[in-house]
Amino acid sequence: MQIIKKPNYEIFVSEKSDGSFNPKNREAVFSDVIVPLQPHGSNVFLMMDEYYSNDLDADGIITSLEETPIAVKLADCNGIVLMGEKYFWVVHCGWKGLKDGIIENCAWKLSALNGKWSNLEVFIGPSIRSCCYEVWEEFKDFFEKKYLIKRKKSLYLDMLQYIKDILLELGISKIEVHSDCTKCSGNFFSHRNEDKKERFLVGVKKFNSK
Repeated sequence: MQIIKKPNYEIFVSEKSDGSFNPKNREAVFSDVIVPLQPHGSNVFLMMDEYYSNDLDADGIITSLEETPIAVKLADCNGIVLMGEKYFWVVHCGWKGLKDGIIENCAWKLSALNGKWSNLEVFIGPSIRSCCYEVWEEFKDFFEKKYLIKRKKSLYLDMLQYIKDILLELGISKIEVHSDCTKCSGNFFSHRNEDKKERFLVGVKKFNSK
């Protein structure tokens, strides 16, 4: 388990050696972490009270609850942690969610809570990167040319740069990126490496501010 400490926050990234996350090992391996269902959409759930359910139909969670770890499960997609003075959240971003505006939905949600988007600090976990993320010609209909890289006869998508550009457009400059590509490194489960059911976690917990 990789731990990244921030003022008032602790980010955690599980590895292959920690085992695959699933509801059965929630208590044994990952304690009381809350993980949404992740239907590859753009919905972000506002968690006002402790909500220990396996049926959270969303791809992100935003909350202000301290000492409550939240996470998303991954196997190539991007796990994004956003930390503010009061609110924090974790978001699962695959290409479908990005295309449907999940990050923009986060900004709208925070604005509705009277929070300041530009004050957030962001951590982007390990994910499949442009070196390995081969996509289809149809992706030209979804993403601008600058995010698509042609190598010989293959097309690759730079999801990471797409995410960073959206964040920068929203006024966020404090962006930390994990160095690993999930397919290249071998440290994390990767769907492109035939890890069809296994998942690792990217999550965050806020400490009591008192």
